[in-house]
Amino acid sequence: MGQISSFANAVGLQLGHVLAAAPAWVGELLAWLQRENRGFLICLGIEIALLLSLGTRVIGQVVAERRAKQASAEHSRKIVLRGQISAADQGSSRAQHRLARMYAQGQDVQKDFVQAHMWFSLAAAGGIKEAADSLAGIARQMTPDQIAKAEEMAARRRRSGD
Repeated sequence: MGQISSFANAVGLQLGHVLAAAPAWVGELLAWLQRENRGFLICLGIEIALLLSLGTRVIGQVVAERRAKQASAEHSRKIVLRGQISAADQGSSRAQHRLARMYAQGQDVQKDFVQAHMWFSLAAAGGIKEAADSLAGIARQMTPDQIAKAEEMAARRRRSGD
């Protein structure tokens, strides 16, 4: 019984910081049970309940923090995407190339080879050599109808930009 009592006291000491957040009567009850060496199972049960309560709170906080970080990262990606689209719409060849790669890879947007082809085409016309190379590669993955649609969209954008 001496070892069990020592264990209960050791566990009780480890939970001192937990008790600071618990109602005062819980700490008083736990101290009385330990002092009187009574109700080891009750004492242990209370300590386990406190640990579970603390664990649940900590896990809840970790989950909430991760969700907040994910939401923040998602918000940042949306802002970057809006900036890329805006710059591409204003004729920035570099932004058009970045946006084309995003569509080709499905990075922060749904993969769309027609959009990728259109933006690669515009970026290549703006002097981005890598865009011309990528344009040929993406065209190999597309149907003739998709290529025609992408070329029509690029021509429409060129006309509206003139």
